[in-house]
Amino acid sequence: MSAGVNLADAVVAKLQETSFGTATVERQIVPKLLREDLGLRIIVCLQGMTSVEQDRGGDWIDYRIGVGLTYPVSSIADQEAGVNMAEDIQDWLLLRSNKNLTTSNGKYTLVPPFDMETLFDQDQVDSAGVMFCITNFNYRFYKNRT
Repeated sequence: MSAGVNLADAVVAKLQETSFGTATVERQIVPKLLREDLGLRIIVCLQGMTSVEQDRGGDWIDYRIGVGLTYPVSSIADQEAGVNMAEDIQDWLLLRSNKNLTTSNGKYTLVPPFDMETLFDQDQVDSAGVMFCITNFNYRFYKNRT
């Protein structure tokens, strides 16, 4: 598998080490949600990557991993609970003990900053009764080019 897919799988495994209510955690290559799938779900996917030359022998490769949360809402209390869960996910991944992930490709380190976007799409909330947000995390990997 590609390094990015392996990293996304490692993030899924890290999220599955704890519980986020009854949420299911899964990795998707191309995120897709059907209306019947709009329950409590956490979806991890590779959002992109950039490469920066570090030295003559290697590059830093930054992988942008998106962690999407769909949270059913029917009240203000549900919206607050959804925001709390999104923050719980962020806090879990940002724990010092969780910042380094190792895959068959090597070691990845979570580097700040992270960003949360699309907190509320009012059309989704109104039509489907679901809050959807994405938090993007940056993981850095040193690729030896020699």
